[in-house]
Amino acid sequence: MKGFKHFFSAPPRWGNTLIIRGIGVRERMPACAIDRPAGTGDHLFMFFYDPMRIGSGSAPQEQPCGSMMIWTPGRPQYYASVTPYQHTWIHCDGVFIRSLLRRSDLPCNRPFMLADPLAMERYLLAVYEELTHHASPDGVIVRNLLEIWLRKTARRLRTSIETSIPSRLLAARHMLETEYERPITLGEIAAKACMSVSHFCAVFKRHFGSPAIQYLIQQRLQRAAALLQESDLKVQEVARRVGYADLYHFSKLFAKHYGISPRAFARNDTARTKK
Repeated sequence: MKGFKHFFSAPPRWGNTLIIRGIGVRERMPACAIDRPAGTGDHLFMFFYDPMRIGSGSAPQEQPCGSMMIWTPGRPQYYASVTPYQHTWIHCDGVFIRSLLRRSDLPCNRPFMLADPLAMERYLLAVYEELTHHASPDGVIVRNLLEIWLRKTARRLRTSIETSIPSRLLAARHMLETEYERPITLGEIAAKACMSVSHFCAVFKRHFGSPAIQYLIQQRLQRAAALLQESDLKVQEVARRVGYADLYHFSKLFAKHYGISPRAFARNDTARTKK
């Protein structure tokens, strides 16, 4: 199919629930490097049909064709190729997108493999058609299309992961994802996987793309961001609920991850909600 891209001069939006800023399907690009240190202020979902260098705040790494990346708002966006390439993408944001990502458990800000991009192409084309072929696009239809696409993507990713990763390693990851509110040591996680600490650290990073402790921190900070967006809890209480008794340490980690302090993050989300 012939590729295209479309940025909306007046982005379709439904309050603070959902906004679509642009869609591209099989867009052809010349050899180039895209470097946005402050990101784009929204969620960027991008699938690459060709090998790329991809990064998000750390040194970009070579990734094979078939890589997908989900950048969250404020995270540095980097992707580059020394040859022409194709990609499919959508810029979007809103409470619906953040909630959907949490529920689907798709990895954010790190590349992962997506064997078949056809579902992404099909659903984004359907979203584009709904937004451009009707005087009053139906927000329910748009949300349903996006949810089905991401739920299918998550299921496909889980299936490919679960058939190749030992169950004991999946059990260790599950502990990080569900028990993040309490102190967890590397020794405890390694014991869950029935491995020595050194062997566990190497195997976990190979399968999941990041060290186990970094994965735990990411789970805690993602949950903290959700609490700051969806509740009126004080920052200190949010820190406690995600496993940090030291407010200064929590604030430092949060600012490093999101590029903004937790208090400013909460204020900014409140301001967006009131608009």
